[in-house]
This record gives sequence, structure tokens and C-alpha cells, in this order.
Amino acid sequence: MKRIGPVVLLLLAACGGGGETVSSGEPDVPSADTTTTAQSSATTDGSATSSTEPSNGDPTTGQGAGITLVIGDETWTFERALCAFYDAPAGDPGSRWNVSAIMNGSFTDPDVQVYVNWEDPDTYLELNDFETGEGWSAQKDTLTIEVAGNDITATATFADDAGATAEGNLSATCESWVDAG
Repeated sequence: MKRIGPVVLLLLAACGGGGETVSSGEPDVPSADTTTTAQSSATTDGSATSSTEPSNGDPTTGQGAGITLVIGDETWTFERALCAFYDAPAGDPGSRWNVSAIMNGSFTDPDVQVYVNWEDPDTYLELNDFETGEGWSAQKDTLTIEVAGNDITATATFADDAGATAEGNLSATCESWVDAG
């Protein structure tokens, strides 16, 4: 389930698309918190909808940017979301996009990663804990995603590697969208 390739591509697109320069060495990785107290009551209908065009200009102030993912009774909070689109802005017809965040480690060797991929027919949302080898994923048929500008929400029925299922939801806010096309 390790998706390092898309993360590296997303990182390169995020760094190269905005005119920013990156020093040599590992990128600055934000910290994240993990708690196990939230409950989720999500419903899914297997469809996806979108509205409003995301911005692809300079990053905003970043207030509220990040990802919160709830699966069953566990909650993961990531302080920063990296967001990129291809072909058309996220939410527009024909767009392919992804959103990713990591917890601890580096982009090439994270401890925990959340990853959302929108590309028909390969649409999915997954959480991978590389330290424990455990992961959760939701595929297009159990996943509902909405895009509204820089905000992404999703509800899903997740399955783990052992076949257990749990309801969950994701709320993400991108600082900006990088045009990786």
C-alpha cells in the first residue's frame, strides 16, 4: 500500500509549481497529533460531487490548512496538506488531483501518510502507518468526496488489510493548489 511515488511527484510539483526554491536535504515536515477519542457517523453513497473552482495562485495565509481524518474511534490531525491538480482545477470536469500529508519522518520515509487520489476510475482515500505496517483504504464505490475551492470533505467506509471495516470522514483545507500539469 506504500504510495511514495505519488507523494514524491506531489512534493516536486508543490515545490516547482509556485516559484519557490527548496534547499538541499530533507524538506521541512510539519508535526501532527494523533488521538483516539473522536467518533464518526458518516454515510456514503458511492458518488462524488464538486463545486467552485479552486485557486491556483499564491498560497493563502494557511490558517486552518491541514487534514483531519477520522476512522472509527481514531482521529489523525495533519498540520499541512499538499494539494496538486492535473489537466483542470480540482472540482472541474476532467480534473485529476491528489492531496497528501505525512506525520513525522520525511516525504520519502514517513511514519504515517494520508493520501486522496481523484482520477477516474482510480479514486481512493487511504491512510498508511508505515511504522506498524497497518493501513486503511476506501475505494470509489465506498467513498463520497466534495471539493469546494480549497476545501475537501469525504465520507467513506474504510477497510483495513485484515478485512475489518469502519466508517470515517476526512476534512482537508489546502493552502493552495499547485498546477502539476
